[in-house]
Amino acid sequence: MPKGSYVIVASRGGIVDEQSLGDAIASGQLPGAALDATEAEPLPADSPLWTMPNVIITPHASALSPQLYEGGRRIFMENVRRYLRGQPLLHVCDKRVMSA
Repeated sequence: MPKGSYVIVASRGGIVDEQSLGDAIASGQLPGAALDATEAEPLPADSPLWTMPNVIITPHASALSPQLYEGGRRIFMENVRRYLRGQPLLHVCDKRVMSA
């Protein structure tokens, strides 16, 4: 990554070499990171990432909130209304576009 970049992992663990990430932060190549997912979950207690003041570690729960399910219900209800009125639906995933 370019010098000065921040690393944010909110998807899946194992997509970042955590040893190299720690080395890059310790050397100043990268100013910091936010990790919601790590290769081993929970992150082992002896990981040097725990002691770095410029690393934020969360418990792989970035998508979970009290609003998550209520938001999904609201979108579903709105899409039922739109469907019954013949209107375009919200948040449609067109896989043909994604695979092009």
